[in-house]
Amino acid sequence: MGTIVVQPTYFENDCEYFTLPGVAAAHQFAVDPDRQGLGIGRMLLAQAESWAAENGFRELAMDTAEPATHLIGLYARLGYREVGGVQWPGKVYRSVVLSKCLQPDA
Repeated sequence: MGTIVVQPTYFENDCEYFTLPGVAAAHQFAVDPDRQGLGIGRMLLAQAESWAAENGFRELAMDTAEPATHLIGLYARLGYREVGGVQWPGKVYRSVVLSKCLQPDA
């Protein structure tokens, strides 16, 4: 149905934002195409945000392909903001790095 991985830091540190203190990284985020539009992705992302906040992280960051404007728009509607970009080795496209503040009063 769907998957998401959250970890304290992104081991591939070609993007400095993923290595900042207090920033958890979400990646390998996907929903089966036959199940998209059912809220599964939003639920997975909400659980990832909850886990990160409960474990003391200030932000949850992720990246997505720059051409995937529909995903960038979705993440923006869910409170994510663009914080940078990265060209991952072996990829023919750039990725947009997005982050959401999990503790707005901190």
